[in-house]
Amino acid sequence: LRQARFTSCQLEGARFVRCNLFRAHFTELAIVGADFSSSNLGGAVLRSCRLDRCRFDGTVFHDTSLLHCEFRESTFAGSLIRGTRFEDTSLSGVQWRGACFEDFDFSGTELAGVSFEGARLERVHFPDVLPKISFQEATLCGVDLAGCDMTQADLRRVNLERVELAGANLEGCDLSGARLAAANLSGANLRRVNLDCADLSGASMKGCDLSEAHMERTRLDRCNLFQARLDRATLERVGATGVNWSRAELMSCRIVDAHFDDGNFSGTTIGDCDLIGVRFLRSEFDDPKLQGNRYARVSFARASFIGLEIADADLSEVDFYRAHLKSASIHRTTLTAANLDTADLHGAHLRQVDLSEAHLSGARFDSTLLESVDLRSAVIRGASFEGAIARKIDVEGISVEEAESCPGLLGLAPELVASVRSTDPNPSCAERNRLEIELDGSCTDPGTLGRALVEFGELISGLGRHLGQPADHRPRIERIETQPSVLLHLGTHDGQGDRILGLFGLLVQDVRSAMADASPDRVAITRLLSMLGGADGIESVEELTDLLLSCARYLALRSSACV
Repeated sequence: LRQARFTSCQLEGARFVRCNLFRAHFTELAIVGADFSSSNLGGAVLRSCRLDRCRFDGTVFHDTSLLHCEFRESTFAGSLIRGTRFEDTSLSGVQWRGACFEDFDFSGTELAGVSFEGARLERVHFPDVLPKISFQEATLCGVDLAGCDMTQADLRRVNLERVELAGANLEGCDLSGARLAAANLSGANLRRVNLDCADLSGASMKGCDLSEAHMERTRLDRCNLFQARLDRATLERVGATGVNWSRAELMSCRIVDAHFDDGNFSGTTIGDCDLIGVRFLRSEFDDPKLQGNRYARVSFARASFIGLEIADADLSEVDFYRAHLKSASIHRTTLTAANLDTADLHGAHLRQVDLSEAHLSGARFDSTLLESVDLRSAVIRGASFEGAIARKIDVEGISVEEAESCPGLLGLAPELVASVRSTDPNPSCAERNRLEIELDGSCTDPGTLGRALVEFGELISGLGRHLGQPADHRPRIERIETQPSVLLHLGTHDGQGDRILGLFGLLVQDVRSAMADASPDRVAITRLLSMLGGADGIESVEELTDLLLSCARYLALRSSACV
């Protein structure tokens, strides 16, 4: 039937199975229940025809033209459509199960209720509106769906790799099990979509709206979610390694057992979310906004925070192992039993923070401001507090031995400094109400030396609190003289000078009885006592400063032995 012509007639129940209809013409026909299975309609023209309940299964449409036609409830299962032209044609309810489309343009075609289940579409362009279409298990590699309205379309297990979906409306679509690797979904509307078990690895999702989306076992590795919006979304067991979340908004989300490793969270907002079993390993947070979240089994291990400001948060048992928290501002926050081992909080500001029972071994609190910080029973061995400033910290339950391993801590917590035992010491100075430490006038930097002496004097003044004396009765620094030599005048009240001075006698006895322990601090105190007794001179300001700080550490060791 090559080049046959059928004009203005009705073909009901006609059978054209395995016919060669190459370049045939069908004009103004009413075709009902006809069977064109496995036929060749290459180059054929169907114009102004109505086709109801027809079968085109396995049929070849190559360079075919379908003009002003209407297909109803017809099937094209396994058919091949290549380079075919559809113009002002309706395909309502047509089934394209397993069909193969190549270089095809559906523009101007009505596709309501069409099913592309299991079909393969390559280099195909669709019209702007695709309502409630089924693409279940179809392959749409490289298809251009940019700006399409695919509201509530069935896209289960569809292959959409490298598909252009920028600006598309996919609201309410079922994309469960879909393959969207390297797809472009920038600016797409993905509200209320089902992305369970979908693979979006490497997809571009910049500015897309994923509000109320459901993602379980979804793969988001290497996705670009810049400025994406996730409002009340659910993410469970999601793999999202290397994702760009910068300036994205995650609000009121439920995130469970998800891996957000190596993520970029610059300027990201995570607010009022439930974070359960979430891991942010090695992720970077630059000026993040983390407020109102609920944390359980969350890990920020090795994460880096810049410009972190967090308040009124419960971060109990959260893992910050080796995290970078430099200059962080943490206020009214609970970190009970949190893991901050080897974390870096250099220059941070902690106010009303509960770190009780926290793991702080090797953590850096250098130059940190600690206001009303609870360190009770914290594990702090090896933590550094050099240059830190404390305004009320609680160190109950921390052993002196552990505190000694933390540079700078003893200067922050006078309660760790030893009380003086009740005894009859042998004072090293006849003056009972004033202790004068006089050094060689050759020191070149009296200012540095003076500051060191002030620190030393403040540590000693802490003893008064343990002696139960009123504030005006405690030891105090009266004045510092720097010329011609450096003098520290430590004033005491009544007979308290005897007890303060007696401390040095006790220290000498302790050093002599424990010379087998060659710890740096005890060696230093021996040197300092020798210098104070005039038996040896001081060589430099630096040496004296080190000795004074070592002496301060040694004073703390006395607390466990004093009554």
